[in-house]
Amino acid sequence: MLRAEPRTGRRVAAIDGLRCLSGEAGECQLCYLRCPLRDGAMVLDGGRPTIVASACDGCGVCVAACRTVNDLGAIQLVLEPVTI
Repeated sequence: MLRAEPRTGRRVAAIDGLRCLSGEAGECQLCYLRCPLRDGAMVLDGGRPTIVASACDGCGVCVAACRTVNDLGAIQLVLEPVTI
């Protein structure tokens, strides 16, 4: 009997809102400004950066940008689940 390999989705960025420095005032937007797919994969929602997973290509530029200003790093690449 053949076993099927587990299927995983593609990598996309995800923002941890509790670690994000944009806060309620929307002060930090470095990840948004550095995103090569700005206004597609990353948008501003009330001044806060928000990932649009369906448009994110998982390049990781936002992850690196975030870490330059935030020791905690609010963004990471995660596997998007595959829907069958």
